[in-house]
Amino acid sequence: MQVYEYAIIRYTPKVEREEFINIGVLVFCKAKRMLISSFHLDKKKIECFESELDFDTLKDHVDAFERIAKGQCKISPIGALDAAERF
Repeated sequence: MQVYEYAIIRYTPKVEREEFINIGVLVFCKAKRMLISSFHLDKKKIECFESELDFDTLKDHVDAFERIAKGQCKISPIGALDAAERF
């Protein structure tokens, strides 16, 4: 048996309204030294909560999450860490 841990990634348009949208998940297994990510951005749903959103900027942030999870982000020192530390 292997232990898997996960973290849900949420987009929070307005913290004071306590609204959020789940946009992704990180899954980690220490024994397998594995960290994977999966994201889905539903533009119409997100724009219902915040019409002034710069969707391209949000997409850039999600892309950074994915690159860090894969250990491909050389710009960030986090990208150079092992899977457990990146998680």
